[in-house]
Amino acid sequence: MATSFDLPEHTSIVNNCRSINAGDKVSRVIISGSPISTVEAPDITYHYRIFLVVQRKAGSPDHSIRLDMQPDTSKKNIGILTLDYLGYEVSKNPRAINFTATVSEGATVATFVNHWIKLKRNQYQFNELAEGCRFWCKTLLGDAETQGLIASGSFENFGKWEELMNKEKGPGRVPIPIARGTFI
Repeated sequence: MATSFDLPEHTSIVNNCRSINAGDKVSRVIISGSPISTVEAPDITYHYRIFLVVQRKAGSPDHSIRLDMQPDTSKKNIGILTLDYLGYEVSKNPRAINFTATVSEGATVATFVNHWIKLKRNQYQFNELAEGCRFWCKTLLGDAETQGLIASGSFENFGKWEELMNKEKGPGRVPIPIARGTFI
């Protein structure tokens, strides 16, 4: 498994991780959606990100590497992928909704990140309303399943989770059909 990042020099990537994080073994992949506003309203949509959760040695807390694709509205909604090391495992927002996928034994942070970069998943354009983060996350989840990095059936289970969240949280928060961007 990969122990170093193979990130190109590209304006679509901001890497705030240390190289030491690349070889960390991933225990779970979490797609987390958090409201984009502090105002509680039924039509406030969510912003989705991927958290690669790393389990530390006994007695140490888990931490994660967050992959966050955000639109640059000054550049026609071209996505900027930011990788951040976090001293916790998932969004601390109490209104966040989370989907968890089981990871194959031994997969490292670099294995996931390098695979997605090889597929050019950092080159993404959001739709005209700057929407498409859940589609981006879902695509990467499918890529990871196809590569055998996460449990078989995770992609299908995410689709079922989306339907459940649409019913529980409302179509304004978890719209179906999903808003799509374009890989460029």
